[in-house]
Amino acid sequence: MSKVELMISSGLRLHFDLKLGFEARYFPAKLRNKDKVILHILNGLKWKITFQEGDYLSEHRITLEAVDLDEDTAKTLRALMNIKRMKSEDVERLKKLPVKEICRELALKFLVG
Repeated sequence: MSKVELMISSGLRLHFDLKLGFEARYFPAKLRNKDKVILHILNGLKWKITFQEGDYLSEHRITLEAVDLDEDTAKTLRALMNIKRMKSEDVERLKKLPVKEICRELALKFLVG
């Protein structure tokens, strides 16, 4: 079973690090179309929050771990990271579908090329 962790750190700007198994992904300041689909899928998951060790309330780094991640969603996220381009029309259409349908369509898109 794959595990998704989303690390959020403060700095000059807010950035996201998505870790999925052994693969990692960085979200740039300007999101591409496939980044929007990844965030849409991640938004539908349930998350457990973990703070770094320490007694301070002003933590600057948190870890969000997906607790309801299934293998189809993990495979779809991995496939999305390898898809080169995605049209904005596809993104808008995919956002309206349930996650299982998104997974099925993106797995097919990745296999077909």
